[in-house]
Amino acid sequence: MNGFIIKKYEKLASTNTFLKENAQSFSDRTVITADVQTGGRGRLGKTFHSEDVGGLYMSVLLRGYDSPQELTVRVAVCVHRAIKKAFGLDCGIKWVNDIYYGGRKLCGILCERSGSGDIICGIGVNVMKRDFPDEIKDIACAIGEFCEDVSREKMLEAILSEFDNALREDFASILSYYKSKCFVIGMTVRVLVGTEDYEAQVIDMVEEGNLLVRKNDGSFAILNSGEIVLKIR
Repeated sequence: MNGFIIKKYEKLASTNTFLKENAQSFSDRTVITADVQTGGRGRLGKTFHSEDVGGLYMSVLLRGYDSPQELTVRVAVCVHRAIKKAFGLDCGIKWVNDIYYGGRKLCGILCERSGSGDIICGIGVNVMKRDFPDEIKDIACAIGEFCEDVSREKMLEAILSEFDNALREDFASILSYYKSKCFVIGMTVRVLVGTEDYEAQVIDMVEEGNLLVRKNDGSFAILNSGEIVLKIR
């Protein structure tokens, strides 16, 4: 499919971890999928619930790219477009790497570098409707809650059909699309960067997809890493 080499597994600890540890054994554009993950990971050491069949859990091996941060933006746009094209849902993007619908998380993205210098693009999409664990049932959702005729295969095909366009497109155009779907602009959020923990208003998105925020004391900061937690006001 579009030059991708797809390898499917029933169970892995994490598709990203598997590719990172075995990158040199696979060709460029290899796609690893798992029916379930026993140790799904997100950014900053967070876990990603993927222990049940019902989500698309995949990682793509890419060689020749320098910036995991830029690829995170490109892959977010890719997945956003794929969900809209395949299922008609116009989602929102929560900086930096999550896709939301109706105020709940639908997808997480994790782009990271392997020891050999390759970049692994991990994507986890909640596809089929199911019962989530109590601790996330109010903050996670699945495409199957809103659409009929959903499947992991359809989601995978849609993502891979959009992938090359998202990689080739001028980054200014990609960033413009990303910004137009990034719903946190204008919101008051909690910012977690290293040991810092403060409240701020998101003012704008600037170069490379960084966030410009204004702290409560009136000072400004540009975020190129870290995490923001939504605060409903």
